[in-house]
Amino acid sequence: MASCAKGALGCAMSTGVPVDQVANGQTFLDLVLRNRFNQIILDRFCDFGFDDWWLTAGCLAQSVWNVSARRPAENEIADYDLFYCDSDTSWDAEDNVITAVADLLSDPVSYTHLTLPTTPYV
Repeated sequence: MASCAKGALGCAMSTGVPVDQVANGQTFLDLVLRNRFNQIILDRFCDFGFDDWWLTAGCLAQSVWNVSARRPAENEIADYDLFYCDSDTSWDAEDNVITAVADLLSDPVSYTHLTLPTTPYV
């Protein structure tokens, strides 16, 4: 696992507390990373150039639920949400990021189960 990938999920929620200092934090991280798409996103997005970004929402909770229910970790996850901070909040900048992330994750290994929004979130 890339050090950046662990760093991106290395805090519990957004509290800033390292995962190993939170009850069940390491277990949560281990379960989330059983989903190969979470790992692919984390590994690839590390090189994208944003300092403050997060893989968030259902892809994390559903991965944990799936493993706990003895299902494949990737089962029935509709999308993968990346939140990031960028000083340029224009529509053009957002469109550029969406296009770049789509390219970053466009190979058959990652794209099979990933859904990217067609319009940016505001």
